[in-house]
Amino acid sequence: MPQRSEWLTQVKGHLLFGLPSTLLLIGVIALALKRTRRLYEEETRRHAAEDALKQAQRLEALGQLTGGVAHDFNNILMVIGGATQKLKRLEPQDKQLRSLEMIELAVQKGESLTKKLLSFSRKRTLAPQVIDLSARINALRGVLAQSISGDTALELNVPNEVIAVRVDPSEVEIALLNLTLNARDAMVDGGRLVVMLQRVSERSRLPNGLDGAFAMIAVSDSGSGIADHVREHIFEPFFTTKPMDKGTGLGLSQVYGFVTQAHGAVTVDSSVGRGSVFTLYLPIVDETPETASPSVAPDATRLERKRVLLVEDNADVACIATEYLEQCGCNVMKAANAAIAVATLNEQKDIDIVFSDIAMPGMNGLELARLVRDHHPEIAIVLASGYSEKAAQAVREGFRVIEKPYSADAMQQSLMAVAVRR
Repeated sequence: MPQRSEWLTQVKGHLLFGLPSTLLLIGVIALALKRTRRLYEEETRRHAAEDALKQAQRLEALGQLTGGVAHDFNNILMVIGGATQKLKRLEPQDKQLRSLEMIELAVQKGESLTKKLLSFSRKRTLAPQVIDLSARINALRGVLAQSISGDTALELNVPNEVIAVRVDPSEVEIALLNLTLNARDAMVDGGRLVVMLQRVSERSRLPNGLDGAFAMIAVSDSGSGIADHVREHIFEPFFTTKPMDKGTGLGLSQVYGFVTQAHGAVTVDSSVGRGSVFTLYLPIVDETPETASPSVAPDATRLERKRVLLVEDNADVACIATEYLEQCGCNVMKAANAAIAVATLNEQKDIDIVFSDIAMPGMNGLELARLVRDHHPEIAIVLASGYSEKAAQAVREGFRVIEKPYSADAMQQSLMAVAVRR
């Protein structure tokens, strides 16, 4: 009995001092595990954020590169296309005419290519307007249905309400068409294509960096899916997993450029064998969608004997533009830069229109246009842009902007548009 009593006393002493220590140690270990788990989660989030930043920086660098290439390429196409049209007016022989038509076709393909590059680099001059996205997507049902194979089911889930966004309508259509064509190619044996539109304002449902009310367009397919090592490159220009004769690799890059320029975002959720979901987010605006009004063709004779000041630093482009202006019946004065143009405007009092390139060394075309508007409000202004960050700002400020490479007809339409306002 004394031994048992002594043993119990020792056990009580161990329990009295050992149990709290053991519980404290267990608590410390649990806390350490919890903090360690948080550190791992934080590290994972940090790595994801760093990867997203690196991807954004890589795409931004590619955008700057492609935008610069597109600018120079547009000037080249301008000269080639203008020279070809000039030769066609000389009534060439049949063989020569066929060759010229081949050159014109190549110029058109090159123009389409540069537009896609500029869309990716977010430097293309857009014509944004407030549209009802619900009505626009419903109107595209026939086009989308024709773009997929007969063994693919198309489903449009569009709410019966107005969802207003400010975008270039043609860019919306091109983006949806590109996503539809990609989905078609991913569903070799047919499948199901779903285009869904809805409002989203909860931050938890928006990509990082977005806040507010957005229109969410989700394009999902039941195709082959996208592997992880491919997914991080899909928005890069010229990247494609298709055969060389099946795609240029510019469709998704154009989608990326469009939504980014519209202050939105695009995400992709996909895995091999489970299909893909591309989701576009476009900011909703509290405005009434614009309705197209019947246009009346302006009278081309309004341009006859108009005195136009052409401001262009590229001599070859200036030569082509001069010929276009003369075809419109205009009298042309030329200035190689904005400084010369300002001096000419101060000396000449009979100038009707200023037609200026935007991207020029020294004073750019937009700055020149502002000076003309402030000091010579009676003079109409048309700006030309092959690649310029100032082009979108010029549109916002109400200036008429024409994209390079432009044709004689496109120039005439722009000139008549500003001439009618005078």
